[in-house]
Amino acid sequence: MKPMNTLMAAVVGALAMNAGSATAETTLRLGDFQSTSHIVSLEGTTKWMAAVEEATGGEIKFEHFPSQQAAKSEAQLDAVNNGILDAALLGALYHAESLPLNSVVGLPGYYGSAVQGTQALQTMLQEGPMREEFLAAGVTPIFGFVLPPYQVLAKKHLGAPTDWNALDVRTSGSTQAMTARALGAVGISIPGPEVYTAVERGRLDAVLFPLASVPGYKLNEVVSHISTNGSFGGYSFVMVLGTS
Repeated sequence: MKPMNTLMAAVVGALAMNAGSATAETTLRLGDFQSTSHIVSLEGTTKWMAAVEEATGGEIKFEHFPSQQAAKSEAQLDAVNNGILDAALLGALYHAESLPLNSVVGLPGYYGSAVQGTQALQTMLQEGPMREEFLAAGVTPIFGFVLPPYQVLAKKHLGAPTDWNALDVRTSGSTQAMTARALGAVGISIPGPEVYTAVERGRLDAVLFPLASVPGYKLNEVVSHISTNGSFGGYSFVMVLGTS
């Protein structure tokens, strides 16, 4: 992976070119489906925006739209392509139709740790078919990272494979839904911000989720069992910039 100063220089260059070619304004509209209290926002998006503003001496600023304010999770890519947003932190699994190659991150065993997965993703976003897929979808990938391997959160103990039969399980997109089906369950794609209510109201029996995101959504309040040594797929975030 590139040193941080080199990566930041590349990022600033890309943002500056976009800001200069698209509009005289230096404020870029950035969409994000995470809340500002989520670790991805606290330790990722918010700090990154501040770092870009500092590196450019305030010439590039951001208008941040967290918590799906500008577009739903599945519509972030369209919002950038349609000019509603200038940039967005995409969840690749929510855009499997446009980004099928990047969506394989949702399969079990794709990576063993968040560090390992992020290093690999950063490399593949610099050049090669995964980067080309983003470009073909009308956006430029700036950087990416992955969450720790997904665990299962459930309302009851899930031990033997038969315990999964006919359960309604929350998955992040169609790729993870294949994992649920392989276990005998029904995979249901529900955005993170809507999971708490779905579990609380009985719409879901279990949830595939990264432990790092559990506190942000307070899911520990609505489940009784959480695995710690599973690997039910992964999830990647990629910051993208509109190309037009």
